[in-house]
Amino acid sequence: MRPYFSEMTRPHQAALPGRHILVIEDDFLVGQVICEMLEEEGATVLGPIGWLEEARAFIEDHVGDFDSVLLDINLHGQKSYALAEVLTERGVGFVFMTGYSGHTLEGPYRSFPRCEKPVRRSTLLAAITAASAGAASEKVKT
Repeated sequence: MRPYFSEMTRPHQAALPGRHILVIEDDFLVGQVICEMLEEEGATVLGPIGWLEEARAFIEDHVGDFDSVLLDINLHGQKSYALAEVLTERGVGFVFMTGYSGHTLEGPYRSFPRCEKPVRRSTLLAAITAASAGAASEKVKT
């Protein structure tokens, strides 16, 4: 009989060693779970940051301190699209995080990587990889 390991506890090789990931998430508990998941994968995690203006200031003040961002679309009722534009201009890969389906994204943002919460570890890792690969070429098309 094979032992059962949940996705959260099975032994594996870290997928994100050397990565520095900023987490922008307004639900503190969700942010903590995501941060722990990323740390288990070997990433250095910054955040979570839960407010739009705080996140904007952090991005401005810490350019170069992170290589990817997990970006909640709705931060206490404010859309985070302006942050997505700043990150795109700087060539920083990001993944939209949302509790809603993909059709809720505004048109120009539908081509960016997105994860629906709750998110599986494997889905999140694949999205981070996709975001990093496409960061330099992706532009917001308005």
